[in-house]
Amino acid sequence: MNDYETLLRAKQYIDMLAKGINPLDNTPIDEGEVINNVRISRCLHYVSDILGKVIDNGGKVAKTARKLPPFFINNKELAAFSYSDEPVGITEITKRINYLTDTSEKSSLSFTKITKWLVDIEFLREEVLSDGKKRKLPTDMGRRFGIITEERNGPSGDYTAVLYTKEAQRFIIDNLNAVTDVIFD
Repeated sequence: MNDYETLLRAKQYIDMLAKGINPLDNTPIDEGEVINNVRISRCLHYVSDILGKVIDNGGKVAKTARKLPPFFINNKELAAFSYSDEPVGITEITKRINYLTDTSEKSSLSFTKITKWLVDIEFLREEVLSDGKKRKLPTDMGRRFGIITEERNGPSGDYTAVLYTKEAQRFIIDNLNAVTDVIFD
């Protein structure tokens, strides 16, 4: 059975389950079973509709490009930023910033935008590793503003984590307009 046939079979099974029918033997499923819950049934109908669209597209999942406006945040939202007393990575800082504003209607802020800015102002420097990969490490200026490193061990081995103290977090938030150019009152 190829992928397209599998999609057809999956849609058939989901349609039957949504109607309260066991797809293996065509018998009704008892009313008390969770599959007959209205919310579960609606969810199955929704999944069936999505599979139908994939089937109509020849079995290919097509991404619809929805162009969102660039990231922006207002000062009131930014004032609610939750600073960490413990040093955190740039991904966590970015996640906390994005959490403050509705990113369903605009692009999210990318951590790479912040780290690029930190390189531009010479708080981070880029280093090329022996395998050709690049990493960013704090400069002396960056260390003075609270960007630190910590040696860690992960699933892929030892690595150097770049962390941001509360002071460094505050510096980023206080200067976020330089990073994004789109903070408004």
